[in-house]
Amino acid sequence: MKDFLNLSRRETIEEHRKMWNWIADNCTRENGIGIEELKEEYCRRIGAYGLSNHCFCCQYAETLAKEKDVFNFCSLCPLKWGTEKQVKKYFCEKGTVGEPLPVEREVGAGLWYKAKVAIDSYDDYDLARKIARQIAELPEKR
Repeated sequence: MKDFLNLSRRETIEEHRKMWNWIADNCTRENGIGIEELKEEYCRRIGAYGLSNHCFCCQYAETLAKEKDVFNFCSLCPLKWGTEKQVKKYFCEKGTVGEPLPVEREVGAGLWYKAKVAIDSYDDYDLARKIARQIAELPEKR
């Protein structure tokens, strides 16, 4: 069985893309579950237990941070979320760390948070699927 807790950078990005494409394919009103639950379900299905935040990139970054003695593991995420200049950590959430944003501020939120809110607050599975595909195809940091 694959050791999902110690993937290479290339494997991490590959697994991230597989997961988020699966989420986009399975994010339906019929399933009736949100983004967080879909991440958990995907990890369970492939046997990726114990991943930080049910995220391959978080796991990779946290492992690397421990090796390099870096406090802010988000700075070691292998992908560009597009919010790196706006916040110092939690680029996927744009610094929200699970705190609900007022509706008028959701526009500036990170992609992961937007996908979550699309379902949790607006029941908009089409938008959540679209965002999940965007997340699957995030560019790599060089």
